[in-house]
Amino acid sequence: MIHRTSSLVLAGAAAIALSLHAGDASAQFSAGVQVGVQPQPVYAQPQPVYVQQQPQYVQQQPQYVQQQPQYVQQQPQYQQPQRMGRVRYGFDLGAGYMFAGGLRGASIVGSFRLGGQLNDQLAIYYQGTLPIGFASGTLNGVETSGAAIVYGSGLMGEWHFSDLFSAAVGPSVDYAAGEICSGSSGLNCIGGAGAYFGVQARINLTLVAASAGQDTRRYGFRIGISSHTSFIGSGVFQFLDLHLGYEWY
Repeated sequence: MIHRTSSLVLAGAAAIALSLHAGDASAQFSAGVQVGVQPQPVYAQPQPVYVQQQPQYVQQQPQYVQQQPQYVQQQPQYQQPQRMGRVRYGFDLGAGYMFAGGLRGASIVGSFRLGGQLNDQLAIYYQGTLPIGFASGTLNGVETSGAAIVYGSGLMGEWHFSDLFSAAVGPSVDYAAGEICSGSSGLNCIGGAGAYFGVQARINLTLVAASAGQDTRRYGFRIGISSHTSFIGSGVFQFLDLHLGYEWY
């Protein structure tokens, strides 16, 4: 037992000695060796910054340009109906003046017409005219009076400038009869009859009562001036009258 106790004492002494030697060695190592602390690099990876563009919606404001209405007034275009050929007829009565050499006086006249209206402008027709005149005056220094009647039969062409205005002219064959008495007693009378050449002419104003439709003839009252000239031997009978009548054409 004494031997065992001695061994424990020796072991404790050895442990203390070893501990002291280790402390000196550590102090010597710390004095000779510098401890350097090298900083470790810090890698800071920048995080991507995502900036999301917000869509910008620019709404176009509608621009209303109000067009001012332009009113173009169409002028009505009246087209005169073009009528086809047709039968025409008419009559009139008139009064006026008669000239026969140095004799002159009043006259009356009646006429009628029958023919064809070729179109709205041109017509050709037969006209019969019956002028009657009473004349007086001085013939070769002698007071003379007389009367004459003429029946003119002729073909006339009439041109219509419009529905209202027209003019006509044409030759005629005249059968004329007359008697002339001279002297104060009026007992010296000369008469005669025969066929002669004549010319008829007219200027007309027609008050149209109807003028519409493709096949509708015009008609209305007609007033105008008519002339009838008969060439009798070396003399001339001239009748100039204002007439009034009615015409279908």
